[in-house]
Amino acid sequence: MEHPRSPVLELEKAIAGCAFRIAPERESELAELRDVNNLMLTLVDEPGFNIRVRLVEREIMINVAALEFLWASAHAHLILYNEYGLAQRSGSSTFDTGGTDRSRKAMELLAWAGRNALVNGTDLWPTALPRPERFPAEKSDGHVTNELFLCALAWIIHHEIAHIRLNHQALVTTCSIAEEKDADVAATKWILDKSTVQQESRKRTFGIAAAILALQGLP
Repeated sequence: MEHPRSPVLELEKAIAGCAFRIAPERESELAELRDVNNLMLTLVDEPGFNIRVRLVEREIMINVAALEFLWASAHAHLILYNEYGLAQRSGSSTFDTGGTDRSRKAMELLAWAGRNALVNGTDLWPTALPRPERFPAEKSDGHVTNELFLCALAWIIHHEIAHIRLNHQALVTTCSIAEEKDADVAATKWILDKSTVQQESRKRTFGIAAAILALQGLP
């Protein structure tokens, strides 16, 4: 069996279903929205962090480099959060983001993913650095990163779907910034409003935060 070009594509099935999985209580609503609008999700190879919707065609485009950067960002923020907690508990008065092998590799991976997205988007994943796996060990760094990554991606996809739900136009106008904010709010409400389990809501919120951190950290 041929291996995918990028290890992030080991998660392709989970990626395709993440918008449903993040809010399963709204699965039937999303399925109806998909069917009525003939929504499509397409993966492409191109540089940049490009996750966008073609409003006329009802097609959400996601480039592989964006998936790689989103996974690397989720991983880096998870590792830094954990390592900072360990430093606090040990009584350390300083925190070095590259002070351990674990955090150093996480930061190196994030730097690579940013450069790759900026340049050509097709560089091979560094062999010596952490990478996505389809079936990582339960509660391992890879497992938690996958969950954060998929929740983050689901929020971004729901942001793009919101442009369709809110009848935004396929034009750049003076209302564009307001429309982006409206799509952010609509995506967040879709994911959180009908969640009734506190732990599940917390996980979804962490995923949304991971998406925002990745977007803010774009090269």
